[in-house]
Amino acid sequence: MFPYFVREIVEKWARKFFGRWLYEGGQDVPKGAYFSIFAIEFFFTQTSKERLPGSSSDLFLKTPILLVPALFPILATVFMMFVPGLAFVGILYFFRQKLRGKKMIWFLVFCLIPFSMSQAEEKVYTEKEIKNLNRVCFECHSKNETHVLLGNGELLNIDISPKHFYLLDVHALAVPCTGCHKNYTKDFHPQISTFESVKHYRLQRYELCKDCHEKQYQGLTDGVHFKSLQGGNQDAPVCTDCHPVHRMPSFEVAKFQAVTTCGKCHEDVFQEYRKSVHGHALIEDNNVDVPGCMDCHLPHANQDPHKAKERVASPRVCAKCHANEELMSKYGLRADVYETYLNDFHGVTIQFYEDSKKRPPKRIEAVCVDCHGYHGIQKANGEGGAIDRKQVHQMCLKCHENVPENFTAAWLSHYRPSLTKHPFVFLFKLFYWFMIPFTLGGLAIHLVVHFFRYLGHGGSHDE
Repeated sequence: MFPYFVREIVEKWARKFFGRWLYEGGQDVPKGAYFSIFAIEFFFTQTSKERLPGSSSDLFLKTPILLVPALFPILATVFMMFVPGLAFVGILYFFRQKLRGKKMIWFLVFCLIPFSMSQAEEKVYTEKEIKNLNRVCFECHSKNETHVLLGNGELLNIDISPKHFYLLDVHALAVPCTGCHKNYTKDFHPQISTFESVKHYRLQRYELCKDCHEKQYQGLTDGVHFKSLQGGNQDAPVCTDCHPVHRMPSFEVAKFQAVTTCGKCHEDVFQEYRKSVHGHALIEDNNVDVPGCMDCHLPHANQDPHKAKERVASPRVCAKCHANEELMSKYGLRADVYETYLNDFHGVTIQFYEDSKKRPPKRIEAVCVDCHGYHGIQKANGEGGAIDRKQVHQMCLKCHENVPENFTAAWLSHYRPSLTKHPFVFLFKLFYWFMIPFTLGGLAIHLVVHFFRYLGHGGSHDE
């Protein structure tokens, strides 16, 4: 990045003022943060005696972790103080050299160094450039090296087939290998074998993902998995536990793979789901219209679904599909079940908590999953289905103790009353549509007539 004469000057002053904290490239160093003076970037060692990248001509300044956030603002302030002056001198020199017919390339380069450094991380590579950069990595990782032996005896697979990598991984033609494996060179790799296990390695490296996926990373830190990890559960998943490294598909389209990924930890839930009407359609028929895990549970900021707040929001999750007229018509299903639920005695309460933003109690009115289940949802019609009266009675007993079997007759099964569905309810509603306006209208007319008659007699009832 720097011309040779500039490197000499920088190195001389760096050794003079920071000699005791300077390390050369290729050295084994303690765990910590190291600032590359010539590359203008940080390198973090995760273990003791990890080797710095580069050669002996590269200098690294050991930096206390607390000073890392402050170092770049300090450098920016220095450039703001001195670069404008250098730029002014450069312009004068340019006109002087222009008259002599000479170039002033070094002055322009020197004045543009800060700008080029700020833009260096934003470089976008073409597919051809990425493949050329990656070719060095594949010289070993597709021919020689296959696994690394970790401390507990586990093998970490480092064998990568370029053909499969470029076909399967969503990042393969978006960023080069060094986009994630920062500071790696052909002759330098971090000492992966010093990690105790594959999980230990993943826990040390998963934060690399946030450089590009800040929103998803923030969601992860707000989710139930990360809270479990902070609570000491080392088995809680991080990015690379769910997204297979070097075989990373887009889970937006690979719904089946997303479901099986969740099943690695939630085996009982997966087996229940695969027997459900949704799971059977996805796994057996490859029907991606049905919901998978991430359609109901947020992929990163997933919360405990048993909490009252999540229960109140759960009908809206079901409504994403069951209130979609186009999708429901495709399978001959009704799209008004969510609306009829909100008009029901249970849904009205749920809507109240949704609209008022009040904190719901621990136990509230029934929601979709109370009657239909969570993961093992079956078809609603038929014996044992959600609208089988015997089954409905069992559902009601969960909240309403000792109710008779005919108690379920009050429920309209998500149907709007009509002449074909619940005709008596429809006729009574029709009767009240006429009777109530007629009664109230007649009362209003009576009051008006009485009022005017009262005024006509001068406000007195005496003859």
